[in-house]
Amino acid sequence: VIGIADKCRINYPKAFIVLKEGSVPSDNIKKEIIKKCKVDLPEYMIPEEIEFMDDLPRTERGKVDYRKLEKREVDN
Repeated sequence: VIGIADKCRINYPKAFIVLKEGSVPSDNIKKEIIKKCKVDLPEYMIPEEIEFMDDLPRTERGKVDYRKLEKREVDN
């Protein structure tokens, strides 16, 4: 999850999710993820957008490269 810049607010949360092999992205899965987040997270942390990806960008050390995700959003 990263913060996306917004004109009206400082940031809003967007989640990038890689599903288990064999799972197909759907609106139903998005709804279930949001439902779970509403139970476990404060309101300001609940993702407003969810994007399914085949894999997440990684740094040379194997960690999620959040900067590439942020840059991807700025470029779009």
